[in-house]
Formats: sequence, C-alpha cells, structure tokens
Amino acid sequence: MKAIAIPFLAVFLTSTALLALPCQEEGEWDLAKLEEQFAQQMTGCQMVGLFTTRDPEKKPQRDSYTILKVRKLRDSKWQFLARVEYQEKPITVPLVVDVKWAG
Repeated sequence: MKAIAIPFLAVFLTSTALLALPCQEEGEWDLAKLEEQFAQQMTGCQMVGLFTTRDPEKKPQRDSYTILKVRKLRDSKWQFLARVEYQEKPITVPLVVDVKWAG
C-alpha cells in the first residue's frame, strides 16, 4: 500500500463521520447508535483514488482498496481491515485510526 493512502483514509473517515450525523439538538446524541451506523456504512466500501511518489517525473497512478470490516477499539481508536494489492498480490492490512466526532 502506498504511503499516501493512510492520510487519505484518515481525511476521508473524518469527513464521512461528519456526514453521517443527522442534525439534532445538543444533548440528543446516541453515540453508541451513531458509531454502530458508522461501522455498518464503512464496512464493505471501496476507496478509489490516485497516489504519487516523490519522483516528479511520474504521473499519479490509480489505487484502490476495500474496507472489509470496521470496528471500534477504544476511545477514538477504530480498526479498519483493508484489502489492498501489494506487489500485485492481495493482502489484508489492519489500520488503526482516530475517528473524531463533531458536535
């Protein structure tokens, strides 16, 4: 997996978490329910984008990976099991990222 993919995942997850929240009045949040919905929405999705290297002569190349499963570990730490291709072979990589909720 390319080095750019993990920062992209973190940015995407932050924006996705914000979009998943319905508009509600302060104090009405059911965080456990929202976290469950978030895990369900993210499980099975595919991330598609481009990556670059430090070589300015090379053009951006297509990259994709599939989120096989998402689960909360503790506090803001979440584990994403991602299937990626590395050296033309599929592998599953556990990624632990912080997911921050706005509101």
